[in-house]
Amino acid sequence: MLVTSDGRPGLGEDGPVQFAHDDVTGMSIRENGAVMIDRNGQSEQAGRIEVAQIENRRVLEANGKNLFQLPDEEESGLNEADIVNLVPAEEDTMKNKTLEMSNVDIEDEMTQLLNAQRSYEMNARTLRKADEMQGLINQLR
Repeated sequence: MLVTSDGRPGLGEDGPVQFAHDDVTGMSIRENGAVMIDRNGQSEQAGRIEVAQIENRRVLEANGKNLFQLPDEEESGLNEADIVNLVPAEEDTMKNKTLEMSNVDIEDEMTQLLNAQRSYEMNARTLRKADEMQGLINQLR
């Protein structure tokens, strides 16, 4: 069975993606979500990971560990079809052998950090100079 790193089943179009593990030499996931198993030099499709587009993300309930669930339909008054749209099998929605990047631009963040540091240093110098001037004024009296 295809599972996540913490043992949860990977859901496909027809439930969990399952395959016989004997003689499996490799596994890959294609851009359209097809789970391909290499066995005895042959490649076969074990299933397809089902991908969904969430229309209203604010209604999802956090379960921890980056997991979310749909709200109870009776309590919320919403139905699943209003929240979840399944992505057609023809669309390429996945990238194999890549890591998801955060939405942070490291160059931009470093530039902002350096600008904030320089502004802080300049303000600290300004306060020091103002304090020195106040000291001189007090000595003249």
